[in-house]
Amino acid sequence: MRTNGWLRWATAVVVGLCGAGSAAEGDPCMGDWAGTLKTAAGEKPIAAQVLALGKGTYRLNLLAAFDQPGAPLAAVDGLAADGQVRFGDTLRLADGVLSGTLPAPLQGTATLKPVQRLSPTLGAKPPAGATVLFAGTNLDAWRQSEMPYGIVDLKRDVGAADQAVAYLRNAIKSPTACRVKFEVGSDDGVKLWLNGTAIHANNAPRPLTVGQDAVEADLLAGVNEVLVKVSQGGGDWGAHVRLVGLDGKPVEDLEVQFAATAADGKALSTLGARVNGTFLSWEAAGPFTKEGVGLAELLTTPFAPETDPDQVTWKQIGTQEPPRGSRWKLLGDGAMEIGPKAGSLVTKELFTDFRMHVEFRTPFMPEARGQSRANSGVYLQGRYEIQVLDSYALEGLDNECGGIYKVARPRVNMCAPPLQWQTYDIEFRAPRFDAQGVKTAAARLTVQHNGVLIHENLEIPGQTGGGEGANFDQPGPILLQDHGNPVQYRNLWLAPLAAAK
Repeated sequence: MRTNGWLRWATAVVVGLCGAGSAAEGDPCMGDWAGTLKTAAGEKPIAAQVLALGKGTYRLNLLAAFDQPGAPLAAVDGLAADGQVRFGDTLRLADGVLSGTLPAPLQGTATLKPVQRLSPTLGAKPPAGATVLFAGTNLDAWRQSEMPYGIVDLKRDVGAADQAVAYLRNAIKSPTACRVKFEVGSDDGVKLWLNGTAIHANNAPRPLTVGQDAVEADLLAGVNEVLVKVSQGGGDWGAHVRLVGLDGKPVEDLEVQFAATAADGKALSTLGARVNGTFLSWEAAGPFTKEGVGLAELLTTPFAPETDPDQVTWKQIGTQEPPRGSRWKLLGDGAMEIGPKAGSLVTKELFTDFRMHVEFRTPFMPEARGQSRANSGVYLQGRYEIQVLDSYALEGLDNECGGIYKVARPRVNMCAPPLQWQTYDIEFRAPRFDAQGVKTAAARLTVQHNGVLIHENLEIPGQTGGGEGANFDQPGPILLQDHGNPVQYRNLWLAPLAAAK
């Protein structure tokens, strides 16, 4: 595997006025720039990244060189006007040239022109014995994760908001007292009350997967009140709640206060077998925010639905029936794209140790922020995620492109600008277990992002956020995550690790 950086350089062509690009075309100012810094001591190379933030606003990172870890030498905000972008009082970008006097601590004048850096492994061919997962013509190697009844789209039903919470409430009427199991999925964190008592909380930034959390509880004979709180860090926002017996099967003879009707007009008034025990309709309230309260504190911060629910405006919402059929698009140019609410794509074949090549492209979403900015992910064995995100010119955190969530940030942020094809070249070694099923070695991972080493023999102690934590001693699939954004993939192949070496 190569570790010597992005070797193919090409001069980019800037067309139109700076800042005039559309979301479909990208932005002619956003991207990499390289040139010369002139100082009293002489001349030296200088590099820059221009980040489009929407509505004619930009950020300029000035760098000693590309592909280096650490903070930029300087960062300046910019604004587009009159056919140019001005960064402070002394720098401007116009007619395909970024020039002027650089801000402190840099001293001197610079002239930079746009460049495009391409991964040296773009178009890499699979070796002999490799499994081709996607070559551009069909999805035969994959299955789409089943979309169940009952997913609540909180962004649609209560509104988009970052660093916020929403509440759902319902009531269950049971003819007898019985012990049941709530299975809850959420994007992001979730807290659950039954009859006024908190029975579960999980402050985990993650994509929604049905049945992520399971908690046993006792229903009373008669009416039981259910309250659910869901936090939102960014991107999609949703929940799914299912109520089943301890055997995992729907409990008969339960009634819900807020019932639903199927597309065929038939009432779905119970938590029975047809909907597999899923709540299909709720009263909802939100979004609720509090200045200075971030994602880590949202679940523990009480809002009005907890402290004074009678003073809250509640509205009834219903979930939609799940879409069926193919929901990932074949684009005709060798790529596939995640469709709206498509569900994740999972390989039919299972794998253990392997080398894998992935090419991906993020959409241009200049006004999105954080986890809302072109989110997806590549899950190894369905358990260990390498994040896909538009993190171009950002800090390079463990929840940004190339990061392993809550395990490790990339050594260097190698994310390319949106709409440019990128590569992951991955070596994965599954965890080891002895004959008694005791883990003797953790999973390990080496990743090159666009030809540069960002993780080397990294130990992953357990599943990452959104992973499916079961049967770690068994092979698992590759999963491409749907997180609500139209990310594209192409040229995916995988080879046994021993054969690849």
